[in-house]
Amino acid sequence: MQAVSFRAKRGISLCFVTADSRAEGSQSEIPRFARNDRFTAIIQFEHMGINITTVIFDFGYVLSLPPQTSDYQKLAALAGIEGRSFEQVYWGQRADYDRGTIDGPAYWRRVAEAAGREVTPAQIESLIAADIAIWMRANPIMMEWVRALKTRGLKIAVLSNMPIEMSTHMRQHAPWFREFDYVCFSAEVQLAKPEAAIFHACLNVVGSKPGECLFIDDRAENVEAARELGMHVVKFISVEELAVEVQTFNLPPPGVAAGTEIASRPLGMYRGQFKVPDDFNASLPDEVLALFEGEKPKPARRTGKSNRRRR
Repeated sequence: MQAVSFRAKRGISLCFVTADSRAEGSQSEIPRFARNDRFTAIIQFEHMGINITTVIFDFGYVLSLPPQTSDYQKLAALAGIEGRSFEQVYWGQRADYDRGTIDGPAYWRRVAEAAGREVTPAQIESLIAADIAIWMRANPIMMEWVRALKTRGLKIAVLSNMPIEMSTHMRQHAPWFREFDYVCFSAEVQLAKPEAAIFHACLNVVGSKPGECLFIDDRAENVEAARELGMHVVKFISVEELAVEVQTFNLPPPGVAAGTEIASRPLGMYRGQFKVPDDFNASLPDEVLALFEGEKPKPARRTGKSNRRRR
């Protein structure tokens, strides 16, 4: 069978070859591949020459587990605010709190005022404590990856928009804090992402050039700001997607045991990463079909076009 090649969504290509048509010795020239007894799925990356020395992480939603609906419901109840509107006012008033130009009591009074409520000092104290607790839950898979990156000799930093009460608590009580070479919290420097100044402050302290850094954040505006400064970037969506993206920078993916060879990693790591070419005309095993986003690819029709109406 003739080999079939596909291009992925982000800097990755796939070449599928059945077991009986593999060229002897050809795998020695392939930088990344996954295989079993029936086929070889060769995963190739475009950016293997990039030398990343520093990985800079956002904290919320990247290193931390995301807040649950019940977390916001608890805060809303403490503030006496109707639940459906709470998240809007919670985030709508957050910028000055993250920047450090207002403190926790001022922030929660703003939140209450925006919702047409008032809060007592006792309520504010409870709200600050409950808010901190939401963000104290580090993602164990990501923290294990941080340790793996440090083992490889990379510098590791956190660059996070975080209010002063929360950053103070993190520095005193978060066990993950010691894993990082540098931590920059916005309220402590009274700068905030996506401003260029806070990225420069981080780069100056870690002592790395922008082109040596990989920045990982869940917010598009922060990712674009870092890209404009010359940093390599990944917009965080999930650990699974990050595992694929970081391999384009020759970094080990999160969620894979240290020392595991790429060749033995499951193809499921690349699930949904490949688009089906218009001229596709081949049959693939189920393990490969699972790599494609949306509908599984089907051989192209050789005659005519279907007149069946799309729903």
